[in-house]
Amino acid sequence: MDGPEDELEKVFWKYLKNMFEEPLSTDPIWSALGQQRIISWRYYDACRVHCLNLESMDIYMLIERKYPLSAEICKAMLDKKLQGGKPDEDCYKMLKMMEKQAGIRK
Repeated sequence: MDGPEDELEKVFWKYLKNMFEEPLSTDPIWSALGQQRIISWRYYDACRVHCLNLESMDIYMLIERKYPLSAEICKAMLDKKLQGGKPDEDCYKMLKMMEKQAGIRK
């Protein structure tokens, strides 16, 4: 029987898998994004990670990686505005890429 420590370990490894492995658009975490309401979107400059806070989960993403986000999700993220941290050049590039993916930038 799994204890609370085993459940925490599973959650931890799921977060690490989503951050570091090559993201697949077929992964349930990315396909479930469309049904989730975005609470906030934060940037942590010290570790160069941005976090998408959703109704039922948080998704941590490395700033230098591209993730399979739909145009609708990118637009919703940009509408929430990126909070926290001191923007750097990589953060700026990520925001421009998100605008392009959302169809905002030509």
